[in-house]
Amino acid sequence: MFDEEPGRDSHEQCRDEIRRLNERIKVLEDAVKRAYRKHWLNDPDIGWHALGEILHDALCNSLGDKGFVEWLNEYRKTLEVKP
Repeated sequence: MFDEEPGRDSHEQCRDEIRRLNERIKVLEDAVKRAYRKHWLNDPDIGWHALGEILHDALCNSLGDKGFVEWLNEYRKTLEVKP
């Protein structure tokens, strides 16, 4: 899961990793909640462009910038293949 850092015990490293994962989950949950509000509740306080930025940031936070670009490129390939 992660490389051990000198001077830190594995429990401390696990706690830090769990903390980082929980932060990523919170960002994803917030993005999904906002998408739901905009899409299903037509919340006027969330613009479509702003929602796109929120989702982009959440995906980059979760996947990493490189992972996001790879995912996007794979998705775009599926659009080209459709009959």
